[in-house]
This record gives sequence, C-alpha cells and structure tokens, in this order.
Amino acid sequence: MIDFNRKKNRKLIIMVSGRGTNMKAIINTCRLKKWPIEVVAVISDCECQAIKIAQSLNVPTFIFNRELFKNTNDFEANITKKIQELDPSLIALAGFMRILSPSFCKVFFDKIINIHPSLLPKYKGINTHKRALDDKNEVHGASVHAVNKSLDGGSVLCQGFVPILPTDDEYKLAKRVMEIETSIYPQSIAAVLSGAVKLVNGNWKCATPDDDFPELSFQSIYRHPAFER
Repeated sequence: MIDFNRKKNRKLIIMVSGRGTNMKAIINTCRLKKWPIEVVAVISDCECQAIKIAQSLNVPTFIFNRELFKNTNDFEANITKKIQELDPSLIALAGFMRILSPSFCKVFFDKIINIHPSLLPKYKGINTHKRALDDKNEVHGASVHAVNKSLDGGSVLCQGFVPILPTDDEYKLAKRVMEIETSIYPQSIAAVLSGAVKLVNGNWKCATPDDDFPELSFQSIYRHPAFER
C-alpha cells in the first residue's frame, strides 16, 4: 500500500575538501528560501575549513582521511557505507578534490552532481582559469553536471557565464566565477530535489516541480551581472 503522506526524500549529502564556499552557499540558500531540503551530512576526505563551517551551521560532519585507509577501495567502501546509511536522494560534490572511482560512481549512478569551474566541455580537470586566460577567451564560467566515470564528463545541467575582463588575472577571474557558482549550484540542487529536473540514465529530463519550493527560479543558463556593466 502506498503511503501518500510519507515525507519525500529530499536528503542531501555534500562532499568537500577545502574552504567550503559552495557548501556554505548551498546550506544558507536552502535555509533562507525555506526549501524543504535536509542536509544530512557533510563528508570530507580531510580536516578542512569546510568541516568547521558545517559544524558551525549544526550540520553533521564525517571525515574519512584517505591516509588512514590501506587503499582507495577501502577508503571508498567506508564512505559508501556511511552514505547508504544516511540514504540521501542527492550527493553534491562541492570542492571534493579526489577523483571518484568508476565503481563508486556506479553505486550512486544518477545521484551525484558536481560543479566545475569552466564551461564544459572546455577545460576539464584543473587550472581552468589559467587555461581560459592563456587562450585569450572573452567568456568563462562554471558548469553543474552529473558525475560519471569520465572526469568532468557527465551531462551538463546548468552553466553560469562570466566575462573575462582586460584587467583579469587568475585570482580576479576565479573570484568572479565563484560568485556565479554560489548562485547556480543551490538553484540546481533545488531543481533536482523539487523534481523540476530528473537525472535518468545519465541524462537530464525536464519534469513538473513540486509546489513547496518557494523562490525556485531555475534556468539552464545564467549570466554574471558584470556583463551589464
């Protein structure tokens, strides 16, 4: 028998390794807009600033220090066990600096998303801002995408565009990209957990969102305000 009163699973796990800028934006935006998303855990592979921020926001944290495990399989097996215990509907990588194995991605297929600081498929991997500047691009940005066994190769859900200005260096450009990241990532997560979009066999499909997500204004393309200056 189907229980139509059963609360929907809108549980979110955020995986981090660094400063926690995107993580903080996700948690605070969900709370500010009163979206019915429960951040059940922040998981990290090391002691980092993001863990301290999560704890200050009263979010449960779990640290799986890679150096304490005999190999990658053991490391990922312990993370997998914890995630399965928490039973999230979605896992968001927010500066998690380890490449997840194909076997891990398979276990959580259609459940993991990431934000990458480039307009994919351009500049997969690291040093994206330097590469954009070296190539004398006029536009750069960030992409929210599904995670699969291919590095930064999953289906793109959303992109935020920023202008590259004549005075930009890596630091200035990175700061502008982070501004667009902290805008598009919470909206993308809410779009998934509201049902506005669904990840089906690795591809995004539009659907009808639930009506209990106030101020959800998801779109697939965002432009940084600097374009208007």
